[in-house]
Amino acid sequence: LTAKQAERKTCEQGLQKAIADVAAAQTALDDAKAEASAASSEGEGDGKDGKKASPKKSGAVSSAESALRNAKTAESIARTGVEVLKTQIAELEQKKEVQAKELEKRQVDAKQVEQYLDQFGLLRAGVGAGMQLLSVDGREISTFGELEKMVAESGGRPLATRWTALDEAGAPVGAPVDTNIT
Repeated sequence: LTAKQAERKTCEQGLQKAIADVAAAQTALDDAKAEASAASSEGEGDGKDGKKASPKKSGAVSSAESALRNAKTAESIARTGVEVLKTQIAELEQKKEVQAKELEKRQVDAKQVEQYLDQFGLLRAGVGAGMQLLSVDGREISTFGELEKMVAESGGRPLATRWTALDEAGAPVGAPVDTNIT
């Protein structure tokens, strides 16, 4: 996001230069036309009375017109670039906002998990958030619903559980933790 903001600033500076270049090119064109008009009134001819306009003067006007067209094209490109960057920045800011909300939700979920683990004495036994429950009373389970069902059906008797830590790829790491829950 910061890189895009810096890129936008640079592009906006380029746009300001392009706007100044358009103004300068317009001034140069106006000056060239005024010189051509003055030369014409001094008898060099402007083509209206059958005499040809001075090639030097008409060339200067033509060159100034071309420079103005080029400057306007550069300005248009710069404006488009600024608009594209504004859109990209808005999208990145929106994405950042969504990610912040998701992180906040995960932090709340992690607190809830820790409260749950603490409620059953699992934190003291070495079970932490992010660990995976492998089995309860020797039976493999894969969902939280299965655990809740087994706890409800236990009638309060202790249930032997086996937990494992996971690496970033989701693979088991280290020795499993065995503990009872009631």
